[in-house]
Amino acid sequence: VIPLIMGDCDPHHCHVLSEALLQVMDDDTLIVVSSDFTHYGESFRYVPFVDDVAHQIRCVDMAAIDAIRSTDVRTFQDWIQNNKNTICGRHAIAVALELLPSNINIDCVHYAQSAEMNGDWSHSVSYAALVASE
Repeated sequence: VIPLIMGDCDPHHCHVLSEALLQVMDDDTLIVVSSDFTHYGESFRYVPFVDDVAHQIRCVDMAAIDAIRSTDVRTFQDWIQNNKNTICGRHAIAVALELLPSNINIDCVHYAQSAEMNGDWSHSVSYAALVASE
């Protein structure tokens, strides 16, 4: 068990970390990354749209998930940079992408938005459960 808590990390240092982790991993290694997805609202300083918010957030999140599903760390990092998205675990996700074999399949098994529970679309956080398997 190697627990890691990550804050900001530039692409170079994400790569260095993934290279170090590869040295201690084997075929029985399980990688778990926990991260929220889009944080939408004034309190998160992320309000790129104001109409059809639920749908727009979902579109943003699905685009991020597609970038992750590409299994290409650069695709994901470029998507984050270009969209200024608020995925708090983006650096941990980038490290995980570097650890995964290129022939891996990543599926989204669940997706939800916090505003679905309380109806307050001025402040919402998204959640997605992704599973990687060969």
